[in-house]
Amino acid sequence: MGGALYSDRLKLWSIRRAMNLNDLTKIEGAIDGLLQQIQQLQLENQALRHNQANLIDERGRLIEKNERARQRVEAIIQRLKAMEPA
Repeated sequence: MGGALYSDRLKLWSIRRAMNLNDLTKIEGAIDGLLQQIQQLQLENQALRHNQANLIDERGRLIEKNERARQRVEAIIQRLKAMEPA
């Protein structure tokens, strides 16, 4: 009888060990997936920061261009007013 009990315990231990290895494999796969996702997000974040910097530069250039155009229009208006008969 003791041999049967030992055999049952050994089977149970083997099943538990197999389950633990299966669980560890699943966890390892999940961790690998998360690491890949982190890497992807880091690359995406870097690209977005680069695009943001470009857009900020472009905005600055457009603001300056708009200001120059506004000044030219104001100068034209002043010249036209000066040309009006009094």
